[in-house]
Amino acid sequence: MAARARHLITAAIVGQLLAAAPVWGQASSVAPGTDPAREVDAEPAPAVERIALVYSAPAECPDDAAFRSAVRARASGDWEARPGELARRITVSVAKQDEKYVAAIVFVNGDGDGATVARNLSGRVCADVVDGIALVTALAIQSRVEEALARSEPEPAQPPPAAVAVVKPAVAQNAPAPAPKSAAKPSAATRFRFGVAARVASGTAPAASFGPTVFGAVELGRARLGLSAGGLWSGSATANGVAAKYLRLSGRLDGCPYAFGTTTLAFEPCAFFEAGALHGAGEPSAGLSTTSGGWSPWLVPGVLLRLVTGFDPLVVELELGGGPPLVRERFGRIVDGQEQTTFRVPPFVVDAALGIGFRL
Repeated sequence: MAARARHLITAAIVGQLLAAAPVWGQASSVAPGTDPAREVDAEPAPAVERIALVYSAPAECPDDAAFRSAVRARASGDWEARPGELARRITVSVAKQDEKYVAAIVFVNGDGDGATVARNLSGRVCADVVDGIALVTALAIQSRVEEALARSEPEPAQPPPAAVAVVKPAVAQNAPAPAPKSAAKPSAATRFRFGVAARVASGTAPAASFGPTVFGAVELGRARLGLSAGGLWSGSATANGVAAKYLRLSGRLDGCPYAFGTTTLAFEPCAFFEAGALHGAGEPSAGLSTTSGGWSPWLVPGVLLRLVTGFDPLVVELELGGGPPLVRERFGRIVDGQEQTTFRVPPFVVDAALGIGFRL
């Protein structure tokens, strides 16, 4: 009976094991070739890195939209950052230098070392340069830095500033004091002009009078300030049957607010004031008891137009001007106690001059 009891216990244990076998098979079902440990420890796919592109170029080059389209054609995926989104920045700028276009790209290396990379491309056709830098940009976005470096050139380094040696002169004891510096030379906008001219004028005598004049002028940009001096002689001039000689000595100051033209040909409208003296004396042939004559003040305000031409340093001047004398002196003789006027200064006088000189 003891043997029969052991047989029944063993059969019960085997039956329980066989009944539990299907449960074990369902709990441990695993797809063929799959490592359960790897399935548990697998990590999610990494997120796509966001890139913020900054692009600038001249108007004749492809615009921002064309550049981004060229980059997207080479770098697929949702890499482009939205406005305000935190992202790695890639800056691309195109500029024209002499006869070629230079595209520069600056970005931070995406392999983890955080180094800043600066490269460039150049060429004569801007569209080709932009297309090339778009390829380099796409490689940089994909963190294929080695290829990006191979397809571009390093940005040229700025030359260091040249060293300037400063040598202090030795000062000898009891050395004489340095001579004072000479006056500074006038700037290119300030020049000087001087020369001589032949002048003909009315109003000095009954007929025209002639004489030499020396002149000088300061050119202050477009403005002119001039000074001249000279004399006019009439020779023997007969009026009302009386022969006489007339002499005028005077100086003139003129100012021209604006000269039109160039140094080769210029027109100078000016205002002037002339001051001096006029002298008249009868000729011995006039049968006068005395021929000493007399002096009269000569004061004339007026305007003139001057034409200046030539090639530095030579200049030629032609001018025409006139004005009303402030003192209209009378010259005449006394016959039987009566004064007879032979010449009186007219109410308006004109003069002209032709001169030659130099400009410094």
